[in-house]
Amino acid sequence: MNIRIAFTKKIALHPERMQAAMGSAMFESVALLEKNVKQRAPVGVGGAAGLKGSIFGEVKYLTGRIDGLVGTPLAYAQAVEYGRGIGKRMPPVSALIPWVEKFLTIRQGQTAKGVAFAVARYMAARGSRALRRSPPGERMFERGLAASEPGIERIFRRRFGDAVRTVME
Repeated sequence: MNIRIAFTKKIALHPERMQAAMGSAMFESVALLEKNVKQRAPVGVGGAAGLKGSIFGEVKYLTGRIDGLVGTPLAYAQAVEYGRGIGKRMPPVSALIPWVEKFLTIRQGQTAKGVAFAVARYMAARGSRALRRSPPGERMFERGLAASEPGIERIFRRRFGDAVRTVME
């Protein structure tokens, strides 16, 4: 997810103060979005150190703009966000073993690897449980952004209002 603020006209009046206001507004907005996404992220095998713990926010100053990013480096986050499609390749069994050990009961005579293989085959044939929701997936980024948008708008209005007031003094 990216939050990108673009200005159609170059800021001519006190560009350094406006740039500082935009930077502080972006930092505050990214922190708000990161918090809201993390609140909606499911707790998996890694607990707080898993997917939820991998979600990060960063702000980059680039030539002529400031970019805010909230994301995760974990490859499976997309499957969690949107659900796993029907008929897709099986997820890696090795990745499911810790999940099976934590969330499922392994009966006598079964192994975690065997149960994980069965889960992987089920997911390949029928998709993930998250896929059968409407809309499919956890949608933690989508719902986090929707919850953050009013706050982000307030943050930018306040920061730019403060910058304009200090320029007018």
